[in-house]
Amino acid sequence: MFPTSNVPAPVSLRAMEEALVRAMEIAHPQLEVVPFPGRPEDWRFVHAIGSILVRFHGRSFSQSHALEAIVQVQTPSWYLMTYSRNLREHQGAYEILDTTLQAIKGFRIPGCDKLYPTGDSFVQEKDGVWVFESTFTASTLSVESLYTDPGAPLAGIVPDWLR
Repeated sequence: MFPTSNVPAPVSLRAMEEALVRAMEIAHPQLEVVPFPGRPEDWRFVHAIGSILVRFHGRSFSQSHALEAIVQVQTPSWYLMTYSRNLREHQGAYEILDTTLQAIKGFRIPGCDKLYPTGDSFVQEKDGVWVFESTFTASTLSVESLYTDPGAPLAGIVPDWLR
């Protein structure tokens, strides 16, 4: 059980991923949009036009901003991997990248700041399939869990300031 406070609930990576997938499905109804597969070697690009794979890239954490508990800003980064069968034509990679940028820039996942782009880059072209990655990030809080329930997994490990 957690102590009550005005600290917002942490946003899980899964919730963030689901929000990004849904946003991309709305922005690109003509494309396949899926989370990055658990077994990438089993995924195949078979869509007639293009696909977007949403992939967690990593996150950074700030210094703690509180004295009594660890309160940090976490900044996860997400890759939106674009696969396209053409580069410049209608519904090609350039159009997908531009539509993605306009749809996601400023999009707010509940519990996070607005998403902002940090870059696009060419990954490869192979057999007429163009692959790019767009990187987006947004900040959210990461707050220390303070267990008060004696049956909680870390109940025997009590911060000094609570003793």
